[in-house]
Amino acid sequence: GLVNTKPSLLLEPQSTNLIPYSEDFSNSAWTKNNVTVTSGFASPDGTNSAYLMTDDATDSKHGVYDVDILSQDGNIYTRSVFVKKGTARYVVLSARHIPTSSGTSWIYDFDSNNWVLTGSSGAGQSIKNYANGWVRLSVSHISNSNFNNDFSIGISSGATVSDASYSGSGDTLYIWGAQIEQLSYATSYIPTNGSTQTRSGETCNGAGTSSILPSEEGI
Repeated sequence: GLVNTKPSLLLEPQSTNLIPYSEDFSNSAWTKNNVTVTSGFASPDGTNSAYLMTDDATDSKHGVYDVDILSQDGNIYTRSVFVKKGTARYVVLSARHIPTSSGTSWIYDFDSNNWVLTGSSGAGQSIKNYANGWVRLSVSHISNSNFNNDFSIGISSGATVSDASYSGSGDTLYIWGAQIEQLSYATSYIPTNGSTQTRSGETCNGAGTSSILPSEEGI
């Protein structure tokens, strides 16, 4: 096929981050489920706003979750979060407040940089690698019941949903920048601190003027 080597602009649509506290995992909006969260670690934006999640010895699920974020409207929503490996190998994301179903849970393996469990009833999932070991995970899912309108971010001991319930031993995971948006894919991160935030859609003005590009470019 033909390869387009001409420069192009990637313009993002308007989008809203529906998570009210996208970075402050210590806030009570995030329920801590058999983990502690500690602030002050280097984050992808060059500040020290990342959190370290540490599991405890409870034989159960380990993570943080934000409940009843979405309406049950049948629309596709995409959840995303930046993660970085501590000592835990597996990250478990869920559209429920606790990962109990393979249909609403996704598990990422740092060692293979790949998904080892993928949920159903959605538009898929993606992995984007960033500097300093950070990875942005995103999962898309249809919100149609109170069994899939939450966002849970946690640690799993293995590649199956049953492995998300285990006796912890102080394993760690760095987290930053949680986002939920009503799209079938993740757009660039929109920070929030206490309320949802909307980024305006990007437009391109003046791209066809002769003062920017010479006429022989064929604009």
